[in-house]
Amino acid sequence: MNRAVAEALLEQELTAALEMGYEQLGRLIGSDPILKVVPGSDGKLYVVEISAYWDARENGPVRLTAVIDDGGLRALIIPLTADCVVDPSWKAPA
Repeated sequence: MNRAVAEALLEQELTAALEMGYEQLGRLIGSDPILKVVPGSDGKLYVVEISAYWDARENGPVRLTAVIDDGGLRALIIPLTADCVVDPSWKAPA
């Protein structure tokens, strides 16, 4: 897996998820993760999985965790992950 490509895709997909806004992200908690197959600039297909959880308490901040891999062996050993926390005051960009 090309780490630079994977990191860029992971950031892109987390940014896209943030556009949902806090309320919609909160509704993702307890549901199946968002799964997307996205093409990388290196010609490989990458699978991105984004899950939502309450960060500390229910109706508080939402934590998004994201994992990406290209189906290679490295993903089994050291998956590439990222996360962010969305405050209840967060509004999706207009």
